[in-house]
Amino acid sequence: MGLGVLPDHRTLKPPGTVLLDDLLGARKLDADSPESSGLKKQGHVVLQPQPCDSPNDPLNWSMKVKLSVYVTLAITMVSIGGVLSMLSTAGRILGERFHVKYSTVIQNVSAPGTGSTMGALFIAAPLAAVFGKRVLIFFGVLGIAVDMCFGIFANSLTYYRTVSIFNGIWMAPVELLIAPTTTDLIFVHQRGRFMALSAVIRDVGSDAR
Repeated sequence: MGLGVLPDHRTLKPPGTVLLDDLLGARKLDADSPESSGLKKQGHVVLQPQPCDSPNDPLNWSMKVKLSVYVTLAITMVSIGGVLSMLSTAGRILGERFHVKYSTVIQNVSAPGTGSTMGALFIAAPLAAVFGKRVLIFFGVLGIAVDMCFGIFANSLTYYRTVSIFNGIWMAPVELLIAPTTTDLIFVHQRGRFMALSAVIRDVGSDAR
């Protein structure tokens, strides 16, 4: 077990875990045992989470549909990260235009956007639980697109700072919800590669900013 985690000798498996396979070590578990009877499976793998019988359950969608949703989210994240990074690369140009130091430009453009994203992350999670993830992702992408249009008319560092703050707010749900959306689509035994790729995509978007 990991450092500080004690093994539980009183139960077959640690509390909070699920049975993913009916082959546990060298001992074959009975498929009709109370632990696995009545559960939906793919071969020997017990599906977790358990999908319902509704075709509208994302877990029941075909892998092709799941991949299309995942790829769309991935492209959205990378595209938004690339768009928001464009202003950061122009920091020295903005400094020369407004006759200020490069550090002053960063303080007025990058720092406020990062701060607003961190604050909005705390609000995005409960809003997603109430209104749904698709609603927040849609308005997040829409808000960033509108901010980019308003950014065309920016003529001062204060203007840029305001746009950056709103961009950070709209970025929060898009950045936060890609991992929860993955968990809604993919079973636990298939989730490793998708979650790893989600982390890479999220880091690429953050680094681009």
